[in-house]
Amino acid sequence: MEDGILEAAEPTVAPGRGTADDGPSSRRPRWPVVVLVVTALVLVGAVVFAVLATSDRNDAAGARRTARHLLAVQRTATQRAESSYDDLRTMVQAGVGPVAAVVTSTQGLVSLADQGTQAAKTVQGLGADPTTTPDAYNGAIDTANAITAQYDAMLHAVDDQLRSLGGSTSNGSTKA
Repeated sequence: MEDGILEAAEPTVAPGRGTADDGPSSRRPRWPVVVLVVTALVLVGAVVFAVLATSDRNDAAGARRTARHLLAVQRTATQRAESSYDDLRTMVQAGVGPVAAVVTSTQGLVSLADQGTQAAKTVQGLGADPTTTPDAYNGAIDTANAITAQYDAMLHAVDDQLRSLGGSTSNGSTKA
């Protein structure tokens, strides 16, 4: 302090660091650069994620369209198969009635054939027995002949039923 003038003290500055008055600093803090790099990486990651998500969504939409198309094709095929099945079932049901009548008639034939076999055995047994009277023998023959006539009549009825169905007859001929 000389002459009463106060002199300003010079600020002390650490080496390599300037003051605000010294102008632009040659060394800047690093945190803004780090923040900028991290922000850029997050932005790139978000863009990659968005692109992949859009691609996956488009793939899923395409798969869904393909599945809908295949389902429509399968439904159409199923409807055709059901329609064919219904047509076949109707045809079978239409044919069952007449065939059932023929089968029922043939069951009667089996019963008459059994009766005819028993009648024939009776006639043979009476014919072999020397004590049999001619009236008893003739009566057994008449019974066997009546059963045979019934069998023939029923066989003709079955034959007529088969002709009405358009199939072959019992004698092997077919309807013309």
